[in-house]
Amino acid sequence: MIKEDIYYNLSYSIRKRGKDEIEIRASTFDGYIRGFIRAVLIGIFFMGTFFDLSHGKEPFSDEIKTIQLDFMWAFYPDEDLMPSYQEKVNRYNDPNFIKKYPNAKLNTYEEYKNYYLDVFKWNRIRAYFHFIWPPILLFFIFFPRINGIRVNRKKRLIYWQDAFKQYPVAYVPEKGDPLTGIIYDKFGLYAFGGFKHFSLHIQIKDIVSGLSAAQLAGVYPTPYEGHNKDILNAIRSFLQDENPEFLNHIGNHYRTLGFYPMITFCNFLALPCCFSRKKANIALENAEKIWQEMTEEQKTAWFTEMQKEQAKVNNSLAEQGLDNRID
Repeated sequence: MIKEDIYYNLSYSIRKRGKDEIEIRASTFDGYIRGFIRAVLIGIFFMGTFFDLSHGKEPFSDEIKTIQLDFMWAFYPDEDLMPSYQEKVNRYNDPNFIKKYPNAKLNTYEEYKNYYLDVFKWNRIRAYFHFIWPPILLFFIFFPRINGIRVNRKKRLIYWQDAFKQYPVAYVPEKGDPLTGIIYDKFGLYAFGGFKHFSLHIQIKDIVSGLSAAQLAGVYPTPYEGHNKDILNAIRSFLQDENPEFLNHIGNHYRTLGFYPMITFCNFLALPCCFSRKKANIALENAEKIWQEMTEEQKTAWFTEMQKEQAKVNNSLAEQGLDNRID
């Protein structure tokens, strides 16, 4: 694949977040979830339409009538009850009816109404849920874009903001491979990948506690098999070069429209996700403070430990016939 095509495809997975920061799109828990929900809803729509048409009915006519009845019993029951009550009044006032049932007592309208309101109480309760499920449905159709991995070359840190507003942070060495501070796996979990497409699995280990945090990165679905390798090389280039060429091909927003209809289907019209720059800056400042307090030997030992972890991942994948190298 020529460089221009590689850079174009990187815009699906990478966006600028200022002069010195880029963000790598989250994968499985972003595009896949949204695309799966959209596919299921479209499937339900077509199945429901086919079923109704095959029975000679307008599509979703039964569901629409049910909703209309629920609203009627909840908000304007008089429109249905008043005419039927008037018919009952007329019947009770009929001379033949009085002659036949002289002791029959006509309930008041309120008594008549309360009886039916009690009979159809679940319709009345259900009516309020019709105000709830449409926003929920729209939320999942336009499922919010999850915060991705951010690479800050000024502070030389790789981090992300998780759902709990925590900030796993990886350090970038001043010399050598900029990716030494993270553990990556080009063959991460990928739904319907067919053992040809994979998510980019990136793991960060907390330098104090040693606990790990991981994220699946890159656009879903992946445009081509080598996309994860190109993302890693782009991160490396961003940290090494002052003006990497790929930056000329990406913008401040992820690309969603292009040559890949499924990428558009899974990622177009996604709600923005909240990112707290203030909290992120505090987390990065704390990380820098921890790093500055460490000796050079401790820093070197940390990067050496990360390299050993990366070697374990590479060897494990090699045993499966997978090459995790990016050089």
